Amino acid sequence: MNLRGFNLLLFIATAKGAVADNMLGFDIYGDSSKFDPSDYITVDPDTCEYHAEVHINFGAADPPFPSGEADCTTIESTACNGQSCLFEVRNVYKLSKSFKKYTGFNHIGLDWSPCGHPPAEKFGKPHWNMHIFRVSPKEREQVYCENMPNPFICNFEEEQPNIEGRKFFVHGTNKDGNLANVPSSFSAALDTAVPGEGVHAWDIENTANVTDWNEPLLIEGLYDGGIQFWEPMFPVEFVTGDSEKFYESNETYASQTIVSLPSYWSMTYNPDTGVTTLVLEGKAQKCPKNSKSGKSAKTGKARRIRK
Repeated sequence: MNLRGFNLLLFIATAKGAVADNMLGFDIYGDSSKFDPSDYITVDPDTCEYHAEVHINFGAADPPFPSGEADCTTIESTACNGQSCLFEVRNVYKLSKSFKKYTGFNHIGLDWSPCGHPPAEKFGKPHWNMHIFRVSPKEREQVYCENMPNPFICNFEEEQPNIEGRKFFVHGTNKDGNLANVPSSFSAALDTAVPGEGVHAWDIENTANVTDWNEPLLIEGLYDGGIQFWEPMFPVEFVTGDSEKFYESNETYASQTIVSLPSYWSMTYNPDTGVTTLVLEGKAQKCPKNSKSGKSAKTGKARRIRK
């Protein structure tokens, strides 16, 4: 199936969960409580560096899976909890106030793709999209477009008729025309302008084929000249099974103007608890008020230990 055909089916399935007053045509809020989520952050008062953690139990959410290839090619299938497996399951986890204050991140979209998504040769298998948004869920509802020849992807070949639609294709660049606030190897895939999210940018040239995709991959969302989201995306195998999984990466951003983007991140899956821990480290967008006291600012939502 080609990209446009896949997205057409995906939109039709997604629209079944539409909310009447939502311009996106689908519900982004879901129920994040089933993930038993929590977050925590400390800020060094001397260096203004933050160490932030997010704890998620992906298995506890009991995500639906397709029973066979046919479930990913037709909307008539009801194999994924009574609905088509082309339906992407979305959930919003709202981060603590201090997490937002120091990192600039507002909430996390815990979004499940039972069949994967385009490009299918890269991402066409069940995986999690952990969108960490720099805007609120309400602001995301205004990230839409009217010109959609493929009803789930904004038209990138023609001028969008509405301002919101045009903003998908306005990207921050430096004087040489290179994307800003993303790693230098990243490029924007204009045919991934998804309502509620933005245009997706990643290291397209060096992305492994789907059969070799085993670890988290960093993606960033572009919209209206800014960074809409920062996203670790990973196959379900990374957060399931009987063995511990670990991944880490250091990031350098071209022409960086958003100081709080993570310079280091890691993901660890603990098979004993089922909990995945995302660690983010970087420069806080503001220093804590008690910086003269020599004590770190500590805050977050309490972590409940599973036994």
